[in-house]
Amino acid sequence: MRHKIRAPEVGEGEDEFEVASVKVEEGDLVEEGDVLVVLLCGEEGQNEVTAPVSGRVVDVKVEEGDSVAAGDILLLLKEVAEGGEDEDPSEG
Repeated sequence: MRHKIRAPEVGEGEDEFEVASVKVEEGDLVEEGDVLVVLLCGEEGQNEVTAPVSGRVVDVKVEEGDSVAAGDILLLLKEVAEGGEDEDPSEG
């Protein structure tokens, strides 16, 4: 299953972010809770976007310095079974 990792909605008036760093590359295996992207959130400082599931990064949509809005897709993550194997090899 693919997961769209999006910029979070953090509250009123905070709907634009700057990408401070991207911690993963396409093809990387990540564990649930790993930090994927760090966003600068104005007065609130940094916001770490973490992996909701263990998986493989299949597409990174942003790079350091990009401006993104709340809800924008940051990257795509494909869930993998234990051992790092794709859950459904037919999913492209």
